[in-house]
Amino acid sequence: MVILMGRMKKRTGKYRGTRSQGKGNIKNRGSRSCKGGRGQAGYGKHRKSWVVKYDKDHFGKMGFTRERKEMPVMNLYEIDNMIKNGKIKQEDGKYSYTFKGKLLGAGFISSPVSIKAVCWSKKAEEKIKKVSGEILNI
Repeated sequence: MVILMGRMKKRTGKYRGTRSQGKGNIKNRGSRSCKGGRGQAGYGKHRKSWVVKYDKDHFGKMGFTRERKEMPVMNLYEIDNMIKNGKIKQEDGKYSYTFKGKLLGAGFISSPVSIKAVCWSKKAEEKIKKVSGEILNI
């Protein structure tokens, strides 16, 4: 034998026709006035101390940023000065130098050089080849 329970009657019918349905003044119900606003309201005003204490990273930029790799840079005139000061040694009739960075073409170079670098500019390549030098990738 199966006994079925009847559905419990809702209380709303009891309060039909009353203004506040037994919950007091309207300002205690629908709006969030007693709570200080809805959602994240007041984070810059009356809830500032809460943000400072519990959510320090709330304001500001977030998300992904591209990783910038800084590369050392050298110009041709610096290599020419190093040759003149005797800091670069000569091998097989050419000076050879290895640089782990980017070679730029500012200035001029007077003697043939064999340079190994990570990358270089077009002007630097032209000026090195003009004095019968060579540039190689590391």
